[in-house]
Amino acid sequence: MLAIIWCLEAWRHFFKGAKNWFEIWTDHKNLEYFIKAQKLNQRQTRWALYLSRFDFALKYVAGKSMR
Repeated sequence: MLAIIWCLEAWRHFFKGAKNWFEIWTDHKNLEYFIKAQKLNQRQTRWALYLSRFDFALKYVAGKSMR
């Protein structure tokens, strides 16, 4: 998740004003549930607040098929 946060911070000028939503592909299945989590710690709450600024979808793709 930290890598996603860093990438969004570095490329935010492209993503923030985008008219269309974008996908983030990950090979970590449990990140799909991050957005739906009920109880978050302080760091995860800050990350969720930052991520709410962007219109995106997290998509799980198995590591073997991601090239």
